[in-house]
Amino acid sequence: MQNLRAAYDANDLVSFERTLSDKSNQILADPFIMSYVEPLRHRMREQVLLALVRPYRRIRVSFVANELKLNQAEVELLLVELILDKRIFGKIDQINGFLLLSGESNSIASKKYDAIDKWTTTLEALTFQN
Repeated sequence: MQNLRAAYDANDLVSFERTLSDKSNQILADPFIMSYVEPLRHRMREQVLLALVRPYRRIRVSFVANELKLNQAEVELLLVELILDKRIFGKIDQINGFLLLSGESNSIASKKYDAIDKWTTTLEALTFQN
């Protein structure tokens, strides 16, 4: 369990999976622990994926899938979940197989422009009422 925790803290997916699959640990044989393994594995994949895509503006989904040792469909599902949770700001280009990241700064700018637009609309409504 210590090795599993150390791998989780270090975002070391390879070591994490190796520790889980090691027969001498008998982690997967314990029914109580098995109920927590899948959510823990999912969280670990999210953390590694977030760390992996952080420095890029555009990254191939196939590269991410290779790094996470998953197929592209599973990676796309994980990316969609992270995009909808607003933990990743970007789009998936399924035709060309890319994740296009827009960055948080663009999202902040977009929110600012949306607020200015709302403010302008409210001012216009007040002007036409009088």
